[in-house]
Formats: sequence, C-alpha cells, structure tokens
Amino acid sequence: MAANDIIEELSDIPSEEVASLDESMLASGLVTLSELRRRYASSYKRIVKRGHIRNDTEYYLINGIVVDLAKAVPDAERRELQRLTEAYEAMARRP
Repeated sequence: MAANDIIEELSDIPSEEVASLDESMLASGLVTLSELRRRYASSYKRIVKRGHIRNDTEYYLINGIVVDLAKAVPDAERRELQRLTEAYEAMARRP
C-alpha cells in the first residue's frame, strides 16, 4: 500500500525528473519509477476489467484514484470506481 501511495504522490512530476530518478534508481539496482508506474497501471486495469476489488491493497489503489479530484479521470470511470469501492466496503462490513 505504501508503494501505491508513493506512486500516486509522484504522478505529477515532469518527465525530465522521472528520467533522472529512473537513472538513479537503476544505478542503485532498484526498480525504476517508470516500471513501478507500469505495474500500477496494469493492476488498475486488471481490477477494472475484473469488475470487483479482491483485497485491501486493491481497495486503497482504487479509492486513491476516486478521492483524488485533481486526477483527470472521466466521470463515467470515476463513477465505476466509486461503485467498486462501495461494493468492497459493503462486503468488508459483513459479519
């Protein structure tokens, strides 16, 4: 979950900074920010395609997108993401 939070926080940095950060991470033997973004996007797409959230990690990823009104997410997509989070929350409240 922390990794998803960091990726979200870094989503608005300029591409020049991403390239520089990628170089530094690669030189240190770490996975690059670009690769983490790709993985994040893949996870997001899989959840939306599946049509439901399986666990808390997926919930926080989707909910982070829903509540971040600065993100350019189409209204219909935001409504679908909201539906997914509400369904997961309802399931989590069941005894």
